[in-house]
Amino acid sequence: MHAWWFLFVLLWGAASALAQEVSPLLVKRANSGQTRLASSLLAVRELVAREGMATLRALSLPGLRRATADTLEVYLHVTALTPATLAALHREGVQVYRTSSRFGLVYAAVPWAALEAVAALPFVRWLRLPVYAVRRTGSVTSRGDEVMGVQALRAQLGVDGSGVRVGIISDSLTRFQEAVASGDLPADLLVLEPGDPRDSNEGRAMAEIVHDLAPGATLLFHSGFPTSLDMIAAVEALVAAGADIIVDDVGFLDEPVFEDGPVAQAVQQAVAQGVLYVTAAGNSADRHYQGPYQEFNPHDGDPEVNLHDFGGGDPTLAVDPRRGRLAGGGAPVAQPL
Repeated sequence: MHAWWFLFVLLWGAASALAQEVSPLLVKRANSGQTRLASSLLAVRELVAREGMATLRALSLPGLRRATADTLEVYLHVTALTPATLAALHREGVQVYRTSSRFGLVYAAVPWAALEAVAALPFVRWLRLPVYAVRRTGSVTSRGDEVMGVQALRAQLGVDGSGVRVGIISDSLTRFQEAVASGDLPADLLVLEPGDPRDSNEGRAMAEIVHDLAPGATLLFHSGFPTSLDMIAAVEALVAAGADIIVDDVGFLDEPVFEDGPVAQAVQQAVAQGVLYVTAAGNSADRHYQGPYQEFNPHDGDPEVNLHDFGGGDPTLAVDPRRGRLAGGGAPVAQPL
């Protein structure tokens, strides 16, 4: 149980704030040479070495996905993206899903047995778990047209969105023929990349809302799932397709706090090209911890040590992977982000 707990804490940190290149060259020596593995991958490797490959196949933790029983999805930070470097990855059995030359990133599935060899390639800077997207969704059907008074505005100004191209980014937009037949979606809907049909089809719901608000607008869709590289590709593709406005309901839990990460940079570039960009701020409701700051030990005599008391005299916040929830000290129980 202790091993699972240790692994969960490391994975959770890597999948949130620590994944943003806080220590991009966490280096460790191995028989095959110098490897460059993030702390989350080192934790997984340590667990597998101790408990066997069956443990990896049984893991179900945030930020850890397996393409097959013996492969793991990762981000590779590389110094160069060329046919030669991609061929080198292919020779190691790597399945490349998406690349970004601008950010030197490769989203791929790597055979577990080849992880060390891939990390030792001269053009590979380091490996970490991917940045996966989350949906900024709610549980209530939108009444936006009525609540915002858009119907009255259209009538007063005589506009309906004609001549405007609206790009939409979400997880997927599939199975929309019925919506076109019923008039809930326009017949000229342009789906650049539909996404995984097994996803929630949230993109269709968004497109139907936009069509209610601006029935004359041309709608375009591109999936922004499952990773930040897919999100960047979606923004760039919609801009290239002539979108005047882009809306999304996609969030990433480990974006930098004090600077723009790759996704934000892609959006900023779109804005600089004249695109109006609107994103869902998100409402994680009870999936967080919230409470007023209270110093754990105000009489310790050290002004540099200011631990927070999460409740009941406990300066720690525990994460229970079995319940998928936070529960620390006397603090209210809440689901993790």
